[in-house]
Amino acid sequence: MIHEFSRPVPVKTPLGLGSVWYVESGGVYFNDIFAVVLEATGEVKHMRSDQMTVLANPTMDITNLGAAPA
Repeated sequence: MIHEFSRPVPVKTPLGLGSVWYVESGGVYFNDIFAVVLEATGEVKHMRSDQMTVLANPTMDITNLGAAPA
């Protein structure tokens, strides 16, 4: 199943800043896969949730300052 976000979610990845456009369910045994459009290049990269951090979003009470994932 694929979920397309009505508004792209800003994220920080090891490759730079980007926006999540959709997520595809990996099912019971696999990680979900997120499609991220990188700001600097416009490239679409597919990433797992442990490869990105959602940037601050006061509407959703997310106060993260965009620390890079470990």
